Amino acid sequence: MLDDNGGYREEYFAQWDVIILSPELVHDISLSLEKIRKVNPSIKILVWIPFGLVADKLMNPWENNYAWPKYIASFVEDNYLRSGMYDGVMFDCIWERAPTWSSPKGKLHVSDDEYNEGVQFLFRTLRSDRPNAIITGNGIWKGGSPYYRNTNGNMAENAFGNEFRSNSEWPTQWAEYVGAISSVKSRDLYYFMSCDLQFDRNLAESSMAEYMTPNDERRFRLGLTTTLLGDGYFGFDRGDMLHGQLWWFAEYNVDLGMPLSGYEAPHSYRTNVYHTGTYSREFTNGSVIVNPSASAVSILFSENHVDASTGTVSSAFVIPASDGRIFMKSQP
Repeated sequence: MLDDNGGYREEYFAQWDVIILSPELVHDISLSLEKIRKVNPSIKILVWIPFGLVADKLMNPWENNYAWPKYIASFVEDNYLRSGMYDGVMFDCIWERAPTWSSPKGKLHVSDDEYNEGVQFLFRTLRSDRPNAIITGNGIWKGGSPYYRNTNGNMAENAFGNEFRSNSEWPTQWAEYVGAISSVKSRDLYYFMSCDLQFDRNLAESSMAEYMTPNDERRFRLGLTTTLLGDGYFGFDRGDMLHGQLWWFAEYNVDLGMPLSGYEAPHSYRTNVYHTGTYSREFTNGSVIVNPSASAVSILFSENHVDASTGTVSSAFVIPASDGRIFMKSQP
């Protein structure tokens, strides 16, 4: 079956390194995970599980001796992990504090500590049963969060956006990313920087947007290059409640190669190398430079490079404020 992009669905899905899928959608559209893996044997496929909010009802992970986490851990293993269909799970709507702000009249009968322990019980249980599974969540987790003890990472939904909070500021998102990199030490990192169109747009406006504005494009570049400073994963779509667009960008086509010696994870970036205030990482085929400052900066290479976003070939470039670029070494 052809998809809207003019190609076979499974082949198009297989272009990504990691995909997170709703099991209901996989069933409803008869998506073949086997075919996806045949095209891309190294792809990781995670099942999406709405742990914290089910049918608009907030779930209490503490009550009745962790009844909800026990059920979910057993359900995920029995239906998705044991068979090998999925490599892991992404639990949606998990926070570090009890989400009383979202419960009816603010009355969710669980304290922050109880809520936190209930979530940790879920992660401990599943990690014990499936030590090699990829376990991630989606919520605001600070660096050093106890959730990272048994998980591979988290999703920064609406990264560099302003839908949920004032996370449009780079330092806020960067601190959470570095915190995850520092906290996930005994297993592979799966941190998802999820950027989107929802900046000063509501859901209806995001769903109907027909093109990206210059500000959307800037936030796309900022998110992608920031992610490349570490070993996380990046995505860009319409945003919360509207995820699922298989958008492909020119920057995805470049082959940066492997990080150069001294630029390996976990703390692989450097500061102030190209200009005061910049963050950068070097690869065999190019350089990634992020300018989170409020002013444009000038970048000078000793030889020509290609700006992956514009195709410009030069040894001198300007990176606008709150922007980032991938510069590929120019072929002779």
